[in-house]
Amino acid sequence: ECGLRPDGGVAGPNDWPAAASRDYTLAEARRTFAFWIITATLFMVSLYGTAVPFHVVSIFEEAGLDRTMAIGIFLPSAVIAVTVNLVGGWLSDRVSLVWMLLVSQLGMALSCIGLLELERAWGVPLLIVGNGTMGGAMVLLSSITWPRFYGVRHLGAISGYTLAWMVAASAIGPTVFGLSLDVLGSYRAAAWACLAILLALAALSPRFRSPQALSHT
Repeated sequence: ECGLRPDGGVAGPNDWPAAASRDYTLAEARRTFAFWIITATLFMVSLYGTAVPFHVVSIFEEAGLDRTMAIGIFLPSAVIAVTVNLVGGWLSDRVSLVWMLLVSQLGMALSCIGLLELERAWGVPLLIVGNGTMGGAMVLLSSITWPRFYGVRHLGAISGYTLAWMVAASAIGPTVFGLSLDVLGSYRAAAWACLAILLALAALSPRFRSPQALSHT
């Protein structure tokens, strides 16, 4: 409305290479399959990705591992996340975003398996790789998906709506894992539940198409 580009500056008639040929409203976006499969994945990644750091020392103690090892997973996970984000950002202009979605889901699945198998020698490395991959891909999904799929005119409403789900998931996640320990005596039930939901989402993910492609059919 102010004649500006999302990246700053004044937009000429052909100055903004719009990723989307049609601008969707939030209500229209919510009627597409792609919106909900991506939002659901971001919800689960936010839920799990908040719960694990919140309970990480207790999770490792349950597996017979010490606090130092628990805290030590964050630095290598961050390095992997930055690497995945940089490489994924470059690839995102060259491949379908369904691959970014699947990478995020794969990262969370690896992290869940690593958490469930922390007692094994490969459990902690798998948790680290999974956390980093999941986090790096999540940042990409939550930033580039909405303008590419739904345009920029209603970007604030669409991304804000999804962000609200992610914030809610971040609040729910630690509670879910805490209840798993208090009620069932272990974090494993919560981890298995997260893995099961994620695998269901991964099975559905290849079915979605970009709303921009659907708008031309």
